[in-house]
Parts: sequence; structure tokens; C-alpha cells
Amino acid sequence: MTLYEWIAAIFFNPWKKGWKVLRTNRESYFRGGSIGSCVYHIETATYPQPSCGPLCVFRTKRLATKFVNYMNWEPALVVPCIYTPSKSTNVWDTIIRRDINEKFPRGTKLADKVICLE
Repeated sequence: MTLYEWIAAIFFNPWKKGWKVLRTNRESYFRGGSIGSCVYHIETATYPQPSCGPLCVFRTKRLATKFVNYMNWEPALVVPCIYTPSKSTNVWDTIIRRDINEKFPRGTKLADKVICLE
């Protein structure tokens, strides 16, 4: 790897590390079974459904697990992922729109694309 490639990989890499909360069937827990629900396959890019967006992930495993415990969501999977951050500050589907600063748990990040690693 050249010095330029190393610098580009560190400073210009669009991927961030995060944690995704899933149902055991690998659907999103935030929207599972509803409009905009996504199924997250291992090592496959997941994008928001049409007329929905962006996807939600947690910054750390501790915050994701804390949220699962608070919501009493059993059973739930908390899996590592990589994601491309979204520029949006809202999450929406065909029915609702929520602002990230008002209605989401601490540590929630919005993503345009998510790849679950497990």
C-alpha cells in the first residue's frame, strides 16, 4: 500500500463501524414487519426501501445493548456492521417522518447503506 492509499483509506473512507439491532429473522427491530422494514443479510449491502430512509445503526455495542435491554426486546441480535453515514437528519417511511435529534435513542446514527458483518 502506498502512502497515498494509506492516507486515503484513513481519511477518505466513507465506511464507519457500528452496531445493528435485529430480530432473530434478521429484520430491523425499529421497523420490523412494517412499511420500510429491511432484512439484513450477512456481508450484503442493505439499502432503505423505496420511499423510506435512511437506516438506523448504533455507534457502540454498549449503547445498542442498553437500548435493547431498556425496550425489553427479547430475543434480539446486536451485530457488528459497517455503514455509510447519511447526510439526512430525519428518518421516514410512507407514513411518518422523525427527526434524529428528538425521537431516537442516544447513539443512533443514520446510514444510507449498511453491511452486517455477522
